[in-house]
Amino acid sequence: MIMLYLVAQLLVILLVMMFIWGKLRWIWKNGIVLTTSNEQYRQTALWGLISNGSYQLVSNFSSMLVAMVVSDGAQLSHFSAIMTIVNFYFLLSESLRGYLSQKLLEFSREDKRSVRKLLMEAMFYNAIGTVLIYFIGTFAQSSILSFFGEHYLQDFGILHFALTINAIVNILQPFWSVFEYTQPKFNAYACLLHLILGMLMLSVLIPIYGLWGAFVGDVLPEFLILLGLGVKTVKKYGLFSRKPTESLAQFVIND
Repeated sequence: MIMLYLVAQLLVILLVMMFIWGKLRWIWKNGIVLTTSNEQYRQTALWGLISNGSYQLVSNFSSMLVAMVVSDGAQLSHFSAIMTIVNFYFLLSESLRGYLSQKLLEFSREDKRSVRKLLMEAMFYNAIGTVLIYFIGTFAQSSILSFFGEHYLQDFGILHFALTINAIVNILQPFWSVFEYTQPKFNAYACLLHLILGMLMLSVLIPIYGLWGAFVGDVLPEFLILLGLGVKTVKKYGLFSRKPTESLAQFVIND
């Protein structure tokens, strides 16, 4: 079932690429656009395509590898149920970040002090929204698991673990958004690194640890990259030049 789902996704991607290929060819062809600004657009589009392609591959690699490595149908059904629930909460988090993206888009047009204020604001609302979604999911996870069947209640521990690590990663996500909106080339390299680390870790962990390995290998590479981007962002924008409590209190007062 998982393999059929992945094949269907690949087919949709192929059809979409065939439909829009004529509009994408200018990204690779030099000399079609002559102005400097359009050349910058071409480069940005290319880095964006690499970033999004890497993200889509690493997002689906764990499901593909589980389908190939795990032969037990019961385990596959439990994995599918957990992934369905995690993806639902992921979509809720994505809608929150979609709302915040209007603020994050202003990064490239603001000075360092304004970017620091925007980033603190985005991190504050993102953290509040993520924690609320996480606690709702934690409170309701037994009821949601029982919806799939009583025997799925044994997955309570792994589902709680998956929701927790995804919430932690989501809280740190604005650090990545800084580079996504201000340095598309650097962001593309970060996405490629995420893809390579993810494929390596999943290839090692899933055959040994099964479902637990799938969820750890899925999130750990992104978490490590986010930590690195977080350190880089803090140094670049002086994010916590004052004590974190003072910065947060000042933001709340100003807001």
